[in-house]
Amino acid sequence: MSKSLMNYCVFFVFFSVGYGQSLSHSENRCLICEDEYLRPIESTPIAIEAEDDDTTEIELVRMLEDEVNRIETTKWRTKSVDLNSLKNEAEELRYSFRNGELSENETLDRKVLIQERLDDYNIERNMTKMSALTFWTSIPVIKERMQIIKDQIHDGEQCSHQLKALKRLEALEHILEIKSQQLKDVYEYYHVNDDVAKAINNILSDILNDIVDKRLGLLGADTKKECKWWSWLFC
Repeated sequence: MSKSLMNYCVFFVFFSVGYGQSLSHSENRCLICEDEYLRPIESTPIAIEAEDDDTTEIELVRMLEDEVNRIETTKWRTKSVDLNSLKNEAEELRYSFRNGELSENETLDRKVLIQERLDDYNIERNMTKMSALTFWTSIPVIKERMQIIKDQIHDGEQCSHQLKALKRLEALEHILEIKSQQLKDVYEYYHVNDDVAKAINNILSDILNDIVDKRLGLLGADTKKECKWWSWLFC
């Protein structure tokens, strides 16, 4: 085999392996990671004082604990809008109007209320996802600082307060993993509910179309009546 052909084969193997790994990584990327990857945002680095001779490892760990505690992951669970209930309400409204149980004005008034609650959901969704993504981008910074402190402890004399700091770091790592998963769950929650929100939008559009069709139907009936009235002249 010639040298040029061998080089080509080596290049092809490396390219194929690299492409396969990249594709696999893309397919397995979580939703919040995908958002960070596609729409990167500027995150402010976590402010931690520089280590000096007067700053103990315990104090540094305490600063990291404060940063982790600031990561909000549960507020989104107290949702202000129940989309499934709102979808049922929209379906009932569409059914009632189609069956003549509600007037046009009554239907439009109730439609406005449903739309307002749907708008509230969209505002909540956008703000919560933005907050979750901001917290998500801070996690690698925290992990990096934790690793620096662990390395310093392992390289030092490992006295009692350093060993305590190491145990607190291990506990903090566990908490951080839980919070990371909860931030992923935020995106999963809205990913599922976005389908329900789209369905509600479609139902509201159906209601408007039904109102337009009804108006056109009434106008058609009036036109026929008028044509019958003047039939001896024009029809």
